[in-house]
Amino acid sequence: MMLERFFVGIPVPKDPLAKTSGIIKTDLNVRELKELAEKEAEKDALERYQRRQHADRK
Repeated sequence: MMLERFFVGIPVPKDPLAKTSGIIKTDLNVRELKELAEKEAEKDALERYQRRQHADRK
């Protein structure tokens, strides 16, 4: 069996944040976005915990 090796190069800009800052438009500032992300993460974690608890009961 012969294994082939190859390289996949992905170009990354010197300042990725500056390069991608205009991709998603929003009226929220960084603090508001962070708060929103934290609330969503907490909600997701709680849902996953509840699913696990429910699965353990079966």
